[in-house]
Amino acid sequence: MARRSGVIVLPGRAFWPAEAPPLDFRRHAREWSVGEVSEPDDKDVTEPAPITNENPYYRLASKGTGKTHYAVVYFHKPEQPAADVAGVCQLIEQRPLLWAPPHHYAATLALGRYRERVPGEYEAIEEALVLPIRFWRDSREKEGWYGWIFYGNVCQSINQFMQNGRWEKDFGRWGWGNGDCVGRLGYALMLQALRTGRREDVNFGESFVYNIHDVCSTHTPSYPVHYQDFLYVKGAAHRHGAWPWACDYIGIRGAHPVGAKIHYFLTGEGHSRDILDEITQLALRNPNGGMGDGPLGPNAQIFLYQWEATGKDEWRVRVKQEIDGSDLAKANSNWTVMMDAAFGIYNALEEYMELTGDRSLAPLAARFADFARPAKMKNDWTWGGYYRVYSAAYNLTGEDKYAQDIEAMLPKYVESVKGSAAGRLPEAEWPGPPGGPRMSADGNCMRDIPFALEALEAAKQKRQGGTP
Repeated sequence: MARRSGVIVLPGRAFWPAEAPPLDFRRHAREWSVGEVSEPDDKDVTEPAPITNENPYYRLASKGTGKTHYAVVYFHKPEQPAADVAGVCQLIEQRPLLWAPPHHYAATLALGRYRERVPGEYEAIEEALVLPIRFWRDSREKEGWYGWIFYGNVCQSINQFMQNGRWEKDFGRWGWGNGDCVGRLGYALMLQALRTGRREDVNFGESFVYNIHDVCSTHTPSYPVHYQDFLYVKGAAHRHGAWPWACDYIGIRGAHPVGAKIHYFLTGEGHSRDILDEITQLALRNPNGGMGDGPLGPNAQIFLYQWEATGKDEWRVRVKQEIDGSDLAKANSNWTVMMDAAFGIYNALEEYMELTGDRSLAPLAARFADFARPAKMKNDWTWGGYYRVYSAAYNLTGEDKYAQDIEAMLPKYVESVKGSAAGRLPEAEWPGPPGGPRMSADGNCMRDIPFALEALEAAKQKRQGGTP
């Protein structure tokens, strides 16, 4: 490699040697102990593809972390000051963005009935929503190499199971370092950016969304289950593990599309649209989403996006089919209610009714919400997943009992955050020493509470005799 007049001259046309096309340097592979060595060109074959003399390195490396969607070549004179070059890089890294006040985005109802952050209102709740994000952002900058080698990644817990002062993913493949809600956390982070109007929140949400979909997801068309049953999982994300690739559970739940949808609607970035198109193909070609997650809501959410983006009625029909084929009418246990509430099918039910004006499904929304009342769920391990269930049930039925459910559950979230490392430790001591306190955050709560606040405001106006 040579340099002339500030221009890097590469041998041939390759950015890196042809024998190592993936440019991978991650700590764990996407399968135990191996890379993406067996992904077949033909999804119907039942044996791994052979390594040939013509391309002996084709399947030897894991793929993903080194991949980029952007390559920039900047030509300049040798005497140009380094600060000027850095300024160009900064401009590319942080593009200009036209930005409306947060109330504008909420008032459009394009994302449903959520409330923007209003200074002086619900301060304790708002602080509890932003505190984990501040904690993660601070820790990501402080930790650098240790625990944050993938810059966009967010590990949700420290001191969670072993009080050793370590992030959860540091003690083994089954650490659940990112948890189940990585896709929905992208939704929460991008929604928070809209609610606050702060560019740093946009940047943080963007880096996380891109990391989940570019690094934690697979972009190959099929995946071998013990070298048989090759499933189409392109666009699906890995779910368990010390890193997101530490087990072979791959599903659309980790690639929940709404964070990317918000980013695309906000910026018009083709990168985000590519993510959404890839997830659309996953929902169409493998309705289970890889491991059975699709019918729980991600399919309906990606079809909602297509309906909104194209206006084509065929996507509305698909959304309705997902709702009709769901278990919403049968869910009657803590587990089944939690699954439908968490992954988005109940949200799709609400948004479908809002968009079409069809209120015939309101009894279904109410029936489902009645299985998630605080008397049953407040002390259950799934307690954090029902804020939007209550808000949707209130919006669709007008029954005050659901607003009362919101009021009953909000203090529990505030107490949970106050009791975590983010709330108990001064910022200078983040992320925390061995022995605790723990840090754990729930992406469902952060995603759903803004919707609950809007329903609560509507209920207050109605009680006071105003227009909800």
